[in-house]
Amino acid sequence: MEMKSFFYKRLAAFLVVLSIAGSGTLSASDIVTSFADKVSGANVSFSYKYNVKSKVRIEGSGSAMVQGNAFTMDGDGLQIWCDGKTRWTVDRAADEAVIESVDASSEQYDTNPALLVSSVKKAFETLSVSDGAFQGKSVKVALMRPKVESSVKSLKLFFSGQNLVGAAVAVKDGTVTEFVISDLKYGAKLPLGHFSFDVKSLGKSFLITDLR
Repeated sequence: MEMKSFFYKRLAAFLVVLSIAGSGTLSASDIVTSFADKVSGANVSFSYKYNVKSKVRIEGSGSAMVQGNAFTMDGDGLQIWCDGKTRWTVDRAADEAVIESVDASSEQYDTNPALLVSSVKKAFETLSVSDGAFQGKSVKVALMRPKVESSVKSLKLFFSGQNLVGAAVAVKDGTVTEFVISDLKYGAKLPLGHFSFDVKSLGKSFLITDLR
């Protein structure tokens, strides 16, 4: 399982979900509050596309669902389940699976997109909202920066009217990843078991690495 690509795929899930604060007003003072209030009481699902602007161009797409510290993601050949305590990553083409512990108390914002989502007010501060452009259209741009130590240097959220249309993240090595989101839905919360994975469902050919 190629780890750099794996990092970007998980980062994509975090950033797209983080960007769903689009139905509130666009002032810097309440964009984070609007996001936190919506996400805290719902099950959130969406589709996304992303491209990584680096020496080697990486593009991808997928779908995700987030509920508090739990999430699922399916994109670019990887399927991820996380119930807030354990994360299962499955690569069915390679017949590989990785099981990891998720310790919320250690604030692993780099590797747990759901933790970033559920802790957005703690993890980020909004610096400004200004006019800009995204995908050739005029938008409002919310500029944010992390308040905690992570690989993320800055985050931009792009709004057309009251609808979020994309996001861009810059990490400390200078890499910028841009996202477009669609099919955003807020639903009733699901039982936590929905975000757990049954390893016994995998075939005998799978190489399972348990890092717990």
